Amino acid sequence: MDSTDNTQNNPEGSFRADHHVHPYGEINLVVPLNEGAALAGPNGWCYGGWTAPAPGSHHFPEVKGGAVVSLTFLPAGRIAFDVIP
Repeated sequence: MDSTDNTQNNPEGSFRADHHVHPYGEINLVVPLNEGAALAGPNGWCYGGWTAPAPGSHHFPEVKGGAVVSLTFLPAGRIAFDVIP
């Protein structure tokens, strides 16, 4: 994900993707590609390392400060986009 030059006008110039729910949770390895880039995680902004949203959690994936790569593991391969934020 990359927040560079996005036009969403979110706080801190962040970029938000589609809202979804994790029926069985999610595990992410976050790798910033720009100094200061971060991915929003369950405990706030993650500037690199691991995040683990709990089963049943939901959010808009969000990045600020540039680009990050997020390697995402979905238990049982489950993710749902048919939820209302």
